[in-house]
Amino acid sequence: MTFETATVNVLELIDALANRMISTGTKWIDGDATITTAGSPRGRVLKYDVAGQNLWISFCAANWGGAYSNNLTTRGILVLISSGWDAANHRPSGSVEVMQLPVYGNIAVSTWDEAYANHVLQYWLWYEEDILVILTQTASTGVADSVNLFALEHNTVKEYDDGGSNFFFYQTCQHVGYISGASEASSYGKGPYQWSMPSGWSAFNLPIRKYVHPFVSALPVSRRNNFSISGSDNFADGQDLNGVSCAIMPARGRKSVANGKVYMAFPVVFSDPTETYRNPVATMKSFFPVDVGQGLADGDLINIPVSWNGAPAETWQYIYKRIVSPDGGELTVAIKYAEV
Repeated sequence: MTFETATVNVLELIDALANRMISTGTKWIDGDATITTAGSPRGRVLKYDVAGQNLWISFCAANWGGAYSNNLTTRGILVLISSGWDAANHRPSGSVEVMQLPVYGNIAVSTWDEAYANHVLQYWLWYEEDILVILTQTASTGVADSVNLFALEHNTVKEYDDGGSNFFFYQTCQHVGYISGASEASSYGKGPYQWSMPSGWSAFNLPIRKYVHPFVSALPVSRRNNFSISGSDNFADGQDLNGVSCAIMPARGRKSVANGKVYMAFPVVFSDPTETYRNPVATMKSFFPVDVGQGLADGDLINIPVSWNGAPAETWQYIYKRIVSPDGGELTVAIKYAEV
């Protein structure tokens, strides 16, 4: 169980994510040694190697997106979550969902860009066998630079047996060309118009999701429920209560001036494939949103009692980060930092 921060390029970040999870014990292994950051696609594959719970996660450097009208493209890391793996063709198989860790957006065609692979960003990361949560802040490129949150949790405690896995994934970002472009192809819930992945991976050009609970929920289902198209998403109180079917952020944390305690709420996540009922099934514990300017400063540590995977409550420490894009977007969020 470790927290770390570093400045790396995109390919180094992919290697770090894979290597850190493999280092946590026996649950995570290299899912396909032929997929490397020097190959095609440039990436790594993790396998959750537990009988009856196998899952593959591919982290691939790519360009994708491209609106029909203005050709907006995002450069970043595509995350493919799959129920199987085609060992002969070295690509996902079975059920597949697609998420993202964006780095920056630009007006460009979706061709490979070596300069992009060497572009640097800072990350803040907590990893353990059942949790990976990362914040990234892109160094200035002169185009639409991103700040990003990505969280993976394997939580064995759900409110009920929904027939799905015990995995939960959530992602959000600020100021990226593909996501902030105003056209029908530029939003969550739509497949990228173009991308730089190898032709053999074309079947996985699928809608980008903000939330995946494999393989029951992958939300939002459609562009009509996208809420980051304007670049204004920073965990507003009660976010998702109207029209957007991803995780609910009930309230942003703030520090009381009366007793010095931080009052917060963990995100509520769903088991609902239809964008209809949004049935709560669990709460994520790796992060929670924080209200800027309400008694907390960037870097503050917050102690919270947490009950995780059915164990008695223990104290987890979270670090509050206010990360700001060079283009003005920001995320204000606390992620796991330690156990005390």
